[in-house]
Amino acid sequence: MTLKMAYDSRLMHEAALPLRERMEGGRAIKRLESLKQADLGLTPAEYRRKLGPPPPINWRNLSDLDRIVTAQLGTGRAESAALLLEQAHPAERAPWEVVDRIATLRLHLGEPARARELWRKAVTVPQPAIRDARIGMTYLVEGDFEAARRHLRQALEARPDSFEANYCLAVLEQDAGAAQPAYDLARKAAGVAPDEPARSSARVIASSAAPFARRTRTAAPRAGRELPAAVSPARSR
Repeated sequence: MTLKMAYDSRLMHEAALPLRERMEGGRAIKRLESLKQADLGLTPAEYRRKLGPPPPINWRNLSDLDRIVTAQLGTGRAESAALLLEQAHPAERAPWEVVDRIATLRLHLGEPARARELWRKAVTVPQPAIRDARIGMTYLVEGDFEAARRHLRQALEARPDSFEANYCLAVLEQDAGAAQPAYDLARKAAGVAPDEPARSSARVIASSAAPFARRTRTAAPRAGRELPAAVSPARSR
């Protein structure tokens, strides 16, 4: 259900439809659970209406391609858009902006390993710190906190003002129970946030960590607090 909610929040109707259809089948088989599944959001038919007929995918130039991809994203066909972009722009030859766009779509589609592979294949990387932060984010989504921390810290060493690296590392440290680093990183993220929603997200973490951070400043340090749990969605740099 969590993945479907993520798709719905990003208007990824194409990706949400098969999940909703599986839920529908499960409800038909298990009528006794119908009350638990009563609020499943849009019906499959409603998803199909929102998707509408698929736009044409034949293109002759980059302007055509951009128009088609924009139409696909506008109707909730993020998976089709990512596939079309991958076919048109192999990661080994594509500009960084294109690879970053495809990999971000894959990450939002719930495919962190595929997103990571694309970011690693990129050959024109104007700011390696951004790639390190993106790769660290994929590990964070997968729950590999050691790898996530390594890449995010590497990104911060190269670019201390990276919102994405500061924010994701704040989330990681908060989940690990390290309130003081989480508070400090979240405050730093808020200070370099690219927009108000990003700033608000960082302030939420700082506010929740603040009471415990103050407590740890007056208490004896405790070693080995590596207990990471959930992850947070990515923000732009």
